[in-house]
Amino acid sequence: MTTALIATTLNCKDELERSLDTICRGDNLELVDRIVVVDGGSTDGSREILEVAARDLPNFETRIVPGANISEGRNRAIERAEEEIIVGWDTGCEYPENYLELMLAPFRDPAIHVVGARTIAVGETAFERGLMQFYDRREVTDRFSPSHRAVAYRRVVWERVGGYPEHVQAGEDTWFNTRWRALGMGFELVRQAEVRWRVRASWMSSFRMARRNTRGHVELGEAPGMKGVVTAVHLVLVSLLIAAVLVPGALLLAAALYAGYTSLRLSRRKDRRRFLNPAHLAVILWAMTALDLGTTVGMCEGWIRRVTGNAN
Repeated sequence: MTTALIATTLNCKDELERSLDTICRGDNLELVDRIVVVDGGSTDGSREILEVAARDLPNFETRIVPGANISEGRNRAIERAEEEIIVGWDTGCEYPENYLELMLAPFRDPAIHVVGARTIAVGETAFERGLMQFYDRREVTDRFSPSHRAVAYRRVVWERVGGYPEHVQAGEDTWFNTRWRALGMGFELVRQAEVRWRVRASWMSSFRMARRNTRGHVELGEAPGMKGVVTAVHLVLVSLLIAAVLVPGALLLAAALYAGYTSLRLSRRKDRRRFLNPAHLAVILWAMTALDLGTTVGMCEGWIRRVTGNAN
């Protein structure tokens, strides 16, 4: 059973160095036949780090594909590799030292085609800790959809799915998961292989990520789910605020709607003790607006692209 480790990166110098220290340990290198990293055109020194790794490690390859999005980078990396098992790796995440061993073990069973691990959102600043509240940290089941920061699959899965959709900037991993599940391919969740992903550090970067991800999901025809609820609430709020110019009562209705919506959103959070601190609550609500407004804008943009025929 041959194995390729693939990743894409773009201007992640600090995270890349830490990630390489773990992934490229000697015992991990013994488990993979090839490592391929596609750089989308880094300018922060990441390219130089990759060039050193390619020089020092015999099975490490790096390809520079300026402007490549995540789907394009993954497809180019897999096209380069010929191995039977593809293991996804995100150069901006922290992995357990035995990650590869844990992820490869289930493939001893020929009925298993896809292996996934849980991604844990982490943060250090007050804003990041507030943002963490809105990432799903509940117990997962074998039916959960793994992020492709933490996934491995047989090459035949990628071939039968048709590769990652290159016309979108985000949302590709959910789309990929939907299709292999529709094909009835066997899946195993590896609970011990938890991957740590640091959330975005600022309001604007969080807004942009939510906007990009939501737009991609809509363009790919994924069910709106909770994103649709968030968008509907905010569109109604905007309508009520506009109507308040002529109908003063609309402002009270908007306030009541937002209070109820916020209470519902916060009631679903796991660490509700933080809400008792007014300062923490303010930061959490500020982080929530970044995700909600990004989701709303991305949903609208995605639907406009679909209606006008600009989404493939």
